[in-house]
Amino acid sequence: MENRIYRHPYFGEMYYLAYVPQTLKTAANRPLLVFLHGAGERGKDFELIKKNAVPRYLEEGMDIPAVVLCPQCPTGLIWNNLVLLLKDFLEDAMREYAIDPARVSLTGISMGGYGTWEMAMCFPSMFRKIAPVCGGGTPWRTNLITAQIRAFHGDKDDCVPPESSYQMVDAAIKAGKDARLTVFHNVGHASWDDAYLTTNVLSWLTEYEFENESAI
Repeated sequence: MENRIYRHPYFGEMYYLAYVPQTLKTAANRPLLVFLHGAGERGKDFELIKKNAVPRYLEEGMDIPAVVLCPQCPTGLIWNNLVLLLKDFLEDAMREYAIDPARVSLTGISMGGYGTWEMAMCFPSMFRKIAPVCGGGTPWRTNLITAQIRAFHGDKDDCVPPESSYQMVDAAIKAGKDARLTVFHNVGHASWDDAYLTTNVLSWLTEYEFENESAI
């Protein structure tokens, strides 16, 4: 992974990690997976971004068949405050990394799970698939989402109640969206390893050959 700094004319600097697999080094129309971390990884510290989930897996040698971008939320803010920054960042990155705009997926954990839901509601045309993990949001706005949704939560989460995901997914289904929720039994807040390592959701997020893909 490469350490990068994105400089925005209004929001200032945002650190991020960028991963481009060898198989895509010279490719055009690349798929993109964006990962939003949780509240404990905020700041300006590349090593902190690698603490959990997708960036940690990449650091440990996992191969993901997509360009992967892992931005870092500045201290004192949350992703939901920064939707305009993230939108500009992603639009600039899509040009820089030759991303196919029809192959952009978004996932995140905890605070990043909230951010995943929020970005999909604010900018529905930007994402093809989303996978919020132990997140939540405003259920009455899920009718705005056009992405396919695979959400995950631990049933013993005492930080973000599992009802937060229940409400979002239930509302999305009622609005006619393609949404599914996986609940992990006897799992607390740190449900991201269960989500990413025991289901096929990372493959699902980065594959676009079939319209009827599903996360187990």
